Amino acid sequence: SHYMCLGGWTGFAIAVIELVFLIVMYILEAKQKISYNVYLSIATCVLTIIVSILTWAGAISLLPMIAMVVYLITMCFTNLIIVKGGIFVRLALNGIYMLLLKSYLGAGLSVVILIFDIVGIIKDSKKAKTQVSNNQVPNNSEN
Repeated sequence: SHYMCLGGWTGFAIAVIELVFLIVMYILEAKQKISYNVYLSIATCVLTIIVSILTWAGAISLLPMIAMVVYLITMCFTNLIIVKGGIFVRLALNGIYMLLLKSYLGAGLSVVILIFDIVGIIKDSKKAKTQVSNNQVPNNSEN
């Protein structure tokens, strides 16, 4: 709601869309209907773009729109590093949006979450490299 109070109508509308998206995703996953996730993501992307056009306030409206679209697209992947990369882009763009709206606390919190996201990406990358290198080691018991 802080977007609405600061006149960031695109950010507010996209936050509402995201809330609905997450609730629907939760319900679908609880019913184990995971195959609908891609369709839901595509539909939400289209809705995000339409709402962004309807609440257009200039180039600033591109930030939350692109952030949400990137987030939704990367949510379709199973690779955790790709998903976290999408979250990184989303947080960075939303942080810039909040700075432009003068929501300094929100921007600061985005930076903190970004730091945790970067740490997570690094840990997941190292873990993936370790798993790959462990699988490529020749089996010496056959000698």
